[in-house]
Amino acid sequence: MSKQLPTIIIVHGAWHSPEHYELLASRLRSQGYKTVLPRLASVHYASQNSPPPRGLSEDINAVRTAIQTELDTEPTTDVVLLGHSYGSLPASSAIENLDKQTRLKSGYSNGIVAFLVISGPLMPTGTSAWIAAWGGQYPPIFTMSRLKNEDGSDSNIETSMPASPPGPVAMLYHDLPADEAEKYAAMLKPHVFNGHYDQIKFAGYLVVPTYYLICEDDHALPKQFQQMIVDNASKEIAEKGGRAIMVTGIASSHSPFLSRVEETADWVSRCARQALS
Repeated sequence: MSKQLPTIIIVHGAWHSPEHYELLASRLRSQGYKTVLPRLASVHYASQNSPPPRGLSEDINAVRTAIQTELDTEPTTDVVLLGHSYGSLPASSAIENLDKQTRLKSGYSNGIVAFLVISGPLMPTGTSAWIAAWGGQYPPIFTMSRLKNEDGSDSNIETSMPASPPGPVAMLYHDLPADEAEKYAAMLKPHVFNGHYDQIKFAGYLVVPTYYLICEDDHALPKQFQQMIVDNASKEIAEKGGRAIMVTGIASSHSPFLSRVEETADWVSRCARQALS
């Protein structure tokens, strides 16, 4: 067993920023972990002076770059990858060829040793979130828009924001004090939706131990849907002879990294240590 703690790479969800996860990251750092929080192009393309992404690949590349940089910079340190909500979609695909078993075969000594998911999708190869998760319909909890072309016409790039009602506080932060919930809701940014149409080319949960935190009072992705995601993925893993997803429940909204910081950090740490044992 490696005695060195892994680096935790936290992949934010739709509409969110790394700043939403700073309480969790700070708690993990106090426990001795290094944390890395990449920004996804689907939310942050403007601040990155980049054109809006047209699919999922830009977000996958952002996660892969963060992972690869960490593995190259710290060649004896492993990585635990954590995806929240939509963030688990590009995170899962980003695992391709970066898991520790694959890297060991190529002569490296480190790699991704665990994939942690908080209330997020686990999409099989060949499927798209548009069909598998949303049934080919826009979620009623989203408000959809189209970006404009230079001539003022609608482009084919769609963005989403939480719809009102229920609104972002009720959907994402209902178990936070009102002032904190409003603060975090005000930080949300439009999310480019087009990546939901892309077919998944790699399912990372098939190649690394996967841990799922079910948010039991989630108004964005209700508990029964999270359980369905876990059951379907576990069945796929079992068919390939892998280890079942390890599931933990938490009495939380969609955002336990804000409302249940210590519990969430302790879960991350337990999963990380178990993955190294």
